[in-house]
Amino acid sequence: MTVREEQRFKLMIEEPDAVRCRKCSGAMIYTKREIYQCERCGATYLSNFGRVKECLKENGPMNLVQLSEATGLAGGSHGNVTLAK
Repeated sequence: MTVREEQRFKLMIEEPDAVRCRKCSGAMIYTKREIYQCERCGATYLSNFGRVKECLKENGPMNLVQLSEATGLAGGSHGNVTLAK
């Protein structure tokens, strides 16, 4: 298995929406800055890391619970830990 195939397989497990488009099932291509775009319909998908990054950019520093609620991603109950930009 090549390095590229290994990366794609890992991505399929961690973020399946970054591999196949939800709208048309077309192949997603990494364009830039954690953004994937469908080859077929042009729909875009922001990776989990990208969602966190954009949330922090828009809202400033917040703790993990707030970040989890704002992004819809699973988070811990570490209310005292602050994530900075």
